[in-house]
Amino acid sequence: MRPSVTIKTSGSKQTIHLTAQVSSGQTVDVGTVTFTIVGIGTVTVAVGPTGAASANFVVPAKIAAGSYRIIAVYNGDDDFAGSSSDPAADGDLTVKKK
Repeated sequence: MRPSVTIKTSGSKQTIHLTAQVSSGQTVDVGTVTFTIVGIGTVTVAVGPTGAASANFVVPAKIAAGSYRIIAVYNGDDDFAGSSSDPAADGDLTVKKK
């Protein structure tokens, strides 16, 4: 089975809260999700009992202004194949400098 992964983001200033919901017609509560903010960094977290994987990501203070794509990848396990967020639905992080 290849689960689907959806991303939600929230936060302010330097910290972004990232949440990925992993589903496959049933709750997928095993494995890990790797969040990548392209050009900035990655963080890998475990999937919880509700199928959600959440992480707080601290944006470096010296990051250049611009738009950065956020991708979530479910890394799979013995029962479920790996899967990534839909490229059309990937999140974006926009950084504006004062």
